[in-house]
Amino acid sequence: MTEQETVEINFLKDADNTIKAEINTFKTYLIESSKFFDEKTDVVSELKGNDESFRKFLYNSQLLTYYAFFEVWLKELCDCHHKLGFNRMTVKDLAGRNYIEKSKLYFEKVADFQLGDLKNEWVRIQALQQIRNLIAHNNSNIIKNSDKSVGKQPQYQLISKEASIKLDISTGDFFIKENQYRPKRFL
Repeated sequence: MTEQETVEINFLKDADNTIKAEINTFKTYLIESSKFFDEKTDVVSELKGNDESFRKFLYNSQLLTYYAFFEVWLKELCDCHHKLGFNRMTVKDLAGRNYIEKSKLYFEKVADFQLGDLKNEWVRIQALQQIRNLIAHNNSNIIKNSDKSVGKQPQYQLISKEASIKLDISTGDFFIKENQYRPKRFL
């Protein structure tokens, strides 16, 4: 094994441990902040009266937060790899719509990491990105073309297949139903 391979392996092991620690820290933060809101705020009490609004407010935003955390972490991982001096290219130099796409490209083309075993995970991440975008940019609604019924919308199949997501077939609104929602093979 070359010195570069040894350094990269150690880097990945350290990164894996860091990810696990950060996710646990983040989960603790979410639990503690949920307790605070449950005990200290009238806004949450009012929202809890309308269970669907509460879930849409809280659980959909949790997905946005998890996704943002994951995206930032991947970018930082690429930046750390670059700082080790193995190449001159950074993740910012690459084409892509977001840092998740750019990070995947960086890992494959720049760092020469073999990601073939993670094909299913990357497909799932892309699906989560679509769900995230609907939450963030379309107010948790799948209707993009008002001339088409909900069942004919491009994202209908994606959202309707998610067991942990409730879709209102008459309005196109959706929300994550439970606080234990863990997107398949993610986090």
